[in-house]
Amino acid sequence: MKPHKNIQFVKPVLLVIPDVFVGIELNDKEISNGGSILGRKKDKVVLSCSVYAVPPANLTWSRDIITIGTYHHVNGIIEKSSNTENFLYELKALQIKIGISVTLDFTLDADYTFASYHCDAENEVGSSRKTLKIEHV
Repeated sequence: MKPHKNIQFVKPVLLVIPDVFVGIELNDKEISNGGSILGRKKDKVVLSCSVYAVPPANLTWSRDIITIGTYHHVNGIIEKSSNTENFLYELKALQIKIGISVTLDFTLDADYTFASYHCDAENEVGSSRKTLKIEHV
């Protein structure tokens, strides 16, 4: 039996809901956590958010309800899309194999830096959030 002329075989498309991983360094030491850490003023913090998703996800770092930075994939290139000028937080984006990784580097130097930090990822398939709370010792 011959296949019908109008039937075309299409390669299946893999879609992956964003999967979010957050790494933490406190004073240059990598630490494990259960969603919260204790810190002191003058402690140096590096939070790394890695997102794996197909199609690529947009990534947003926020402190409580304040957006720190948002990154979008545009034609395979990561672009910062929020216009926030940020002098407290240093953000660095990196393209990874099937995703994006953005580090948030800062010093606990004011009461408001002891807060909940959220890494949100969203693509057309779904969204995911990881939260880390930094509390004062």
